[in-house]
This record gives sequence, structure tokens and C-alpha cells, in this order.
Amino acid sequence: KRNVVWSTEVQLWSEVVELSPESAEGWYGYADALRFDAQLEEAIEAYKNAATLNPDYLPARTNLGVAQAELGRQKEAEETWLALLKTAPNHCPAHNNLGWLYYRQKRWRMAETEFRTTLRWCPANVQSHYALGNLYYGPLRDAESAAFHYETVLKLDDTFVEAQTARSRLLELTF
Repeated sequence: KRNVVWSTEVQLWSEVVELSPESAEGWYGYADALRFDAQLEEAIEAYKNAATLNPDYLPARTNLGVAQAELGRQKEAEETWLALLKTAPNHCPAHNNLGWLYYRQKRWRMAETEFRTTLRWCPANVQSHYALGNLYYGPLRDAESAAFHYETVLKLDDTFVEAQTARSRLLELTF
């Protein structure tokens, strides 16, 4: 019986919420397992359960928006993150996620605002520096700002998944 429970992460977390239905952390773990298993509708419901049990559990509310966005429900994701930010205005993951949502929607100035806000609260956020580098490199056309943010990415984490892109663009911008 134990082998069945431990056979998948979804099975494992399913047992957790079955045995501890009042645990926001359990519902969050279950939701993440469902999301990683591409069971997004179910993940959304599990994130909602976690957030209902503990409205202050910000990762559940953040990842609820992520699952909504992954399902193509951009408006719902935006509303989820904006509501979260009303209660936790310095929550960097929500600002960063909104920035990427706006970036994908080509709402450049709104994306810029969210990434800058992320950096106000979390100045070492590599993702936001990289995103701002991309914004200034591309649609907002500000070579000096792009170079600054790409350089910052490399200073903060030269093993960042997009470090090579940042390095190439930095060389292009400075030579």
C-alpha cells in the first residue's frame, strides 16, 4: 500500500490532504504536484483550497496565478496577482509574474513598471534584471539600460539559464 502512495508525487500529496484536510501547506504541495503533472484545473482548485485555509500563505496565491496563466487565463491570473499585491505590496514573485504576463502581452510599460517594482523590493532578482534587459534591448530601445541590466544579471548569477544570451547581447551593445 505504501508503494502505491509513494509511486507519484500526486499520490503522495493526495494522501496528505486526505489525512490533513485543514493543512494549507498540504493543499499547496498537492497543487504543485498537480501543476507539475499538467493537471492544471485540479491544481487551481487545490491552490484555492490552500489560499482559503490560509489567506496569508502567499506561495499558494502566487502559484494559483501561475496555473491560471498556464491555462491561458491571463485575466484571471492578473486579477489573482493584483489582489495578492493589495494585501502584500512587497511580494516580489507576484510583481515579477505580472511583469512577465504584461511582457508576453506586449504591454511594455506595464511590464517595465512591474519589473522595476520587483527590483525596488528585491534588488538581486535576476529574472527581473534579465527581463528589463530584454525590454530595453528590444521594444523600449535603450541600449545603456539594457547593458546595465544584462551586466547585473551576470554579476548576480553567471550560471543563470539565460546568461549566455545576456552575455551575447551585452557584447553586442558595448562593441
